[in-house]
Amino acid sequence: MGKKRGSHSHGPWAAAVPRTGSQALSLREESFGKTRADAASLLRVQHLQRLAAWAGGEAGVGPVGALLGRRLAANAEAAGIPLGASTFQC
Repeated sequence: MGKKRGSHSHGPWAAAVPRTGSQALSLREESFGKTRADAASLLRVQHLQRLAAWAGGEAGVGPVGALLGRRLAANAEAAGIPLGASTFQC
């Protein structure tokens, strides 16, 4: 029986490998906010942030703004993107 071939996360090259959404953050990444998020995740979070601000403020549709804000928080947490305190107006 031989070894399984595949990618292993051992060694110094492991930090360059992008992580998927299902992998947990390390304590260092969580405390310092240093994460590697792909461009699609960043764009998705920015779009949800704009939609939630528009629906909650200018459009005056509070429940839709709350729903989009919840989706924004869930997507940002899943992607490992920290949100600022100024994002939430409540």
